[in-house]
Amino acid sequence: MVRVLPFIVVLNRRSQITNNLVLSYGGALGVQAYTICRNSMSLAYIFFTGTAQTMSPIAGIYAHEGDYDRTRFVLKHSVRIVLVTALLMVGVFSAFPRSLLWLFGAAASPDADYFCKAIRVFTPIYPGLAFSFLMNYYFQAIEQKKLSVAVTTLEGFLLPVSLAYLLIPRFGMKGVWLALISAETITAILIIRSEERRVGKECRS
Repeated sequence: MVRVLPFIVVLNRRSQITNNLVLSYGGALGVQAYTICRNSMSLAYIFFTGTAQTMSPIAGIYAHEGDYDRTRFVLKHSVRIVLVTALLMVGVFSAFPRSLLWLFGAAASPDADYFCKAIRVFTPIYPGLAFSFLMNYYFQAIEQKKLSVAVTTLEGFLLPVSLAYLLIPRFGMKGVWLALISAETITAILIIRSEERRVGKECRS
């Protein structure tokens, strides 16, 4: 639970800033749509946390023992699990967006169709979200604190807020979804490249 707290604090701060931007360009309806989508992220974390908490101590033990092959095996297996889970969530919530509205008490809203469209546009965020969340746990487990902080800061605050300021004034509510999805995609690419360099150094040493 301790590992999750900094991530959640940063996420809440990002949400406050994004809420203000959404209110300015999307009005109350935009804020409602954003809130529903943001709450769906909290639901996603429930599924991702189980895998991350199971993987973390195992990867940490193998890394401490210098068994990097098993460490990477555990990581790859965990990544597959969270990505499959995320893709299933994308499929389910894209096909049945009203199930999310029902969960959050908005199924009877006269704006339900608008919310359903927002959910369908937003759901591609889940795979990137799952990957970044898992890697945050992984970096802490193998005592790569700087990488963990970098992931939390980039994915949780700097990228989404910067992209929101750039995209929302130009694209309105579409800019919200573009900013969040782009932030997750860029973070995932940076993580992969960083991990490739780190593993390369381990192999050479």
